[in-house]
Amino acid sequence: MDNARFHRMGKLELLCEEFGYKLLHLPSYSPEYNPIEKTWAHIKKHLIKGITKLQYLL
Repeated sequence: MDNARFHRMGKLELLCEEFGYKLLHLPSYSPEYNPIEKTWAHIKKHLIKGITKLQYLL
């Protein structure tokens, strides 16, 4: 879980404990644990490639 304020609320931790879960908090910035970051990197790579081709054509 990331370190958003609402994820660190005592109520959420108590609820998880009640059901037998343990919350694991991630480091402040950890893109390697967030799968969407790989998707964004892939999209950005293709966008930059497309912009470069467009500039070449102009």
